Amino acid sequence: MSLFAVRWSADATGTLAALCGCAIGIFVFLGTFWGTALGLLSMSARPVGIALINSIGGLSGYCGPYALGYLKDATGSFNTSLALMGLGPVFAALALLILSRSHDSKIVSSRRAVPD
Repeated sequence: MSLFAVRWSADATGTLAALCGCAIGIFVFLGTFWGTALGLLSMSARPVGIALINSIGGLSGYCGPYALGYLKDATGSFNTSLALMGLGPVFAALALLILSRSHDSKIVSSRRAVPD
């Protein structure tokens, strides 16, 4: 949400505060993300999952600045590119929520299959 706040900031102090809030949000989310991602994968699938996550992160680190510059040139402002960057964490949180719920339902259904 902090990247959306950067769009409406009128001065440098507000922009800096919003970007600091963004950095705090990212670092707070990292522990939850890696803990849940590794918890959803089996021991044999963890190296592949970690490699896939890091590959997607590297690809976004390469393509992100180009997309940011392209959208800035196309629209004349950073508002669209900041909105696009702000949607990334929202989609990641939704995917994590959906995956964790499906994982929890699998655990509950496997517990019911065991006779008492």
